[in-house]
Amino acid sequence: MTDNEKRAHDLAIAVCSDICRMKINTQIANVEGDIGVDYFREYMNAYNVAIKSFNREFPDGK
Repeated sequence: MTDNEKRAHDLAIAVCSDICRMKINTQIANVEGDIGVDYFREYMNAYNVAIKSFNREFPDGK
């Protein structure tokens, strides 16, 4: 695993937690019934954005 992959993973975990909490709170406020958030999909979205940014900022991965 490269340093950029480690950075992207750590950032994705932090961001995913906040995104999922916000989505759940929004669903509770707007909808009655089942509330669902796809944590894996949210993580992957955050990771993909982060890895692109880290690779652009740190092209050598270190």
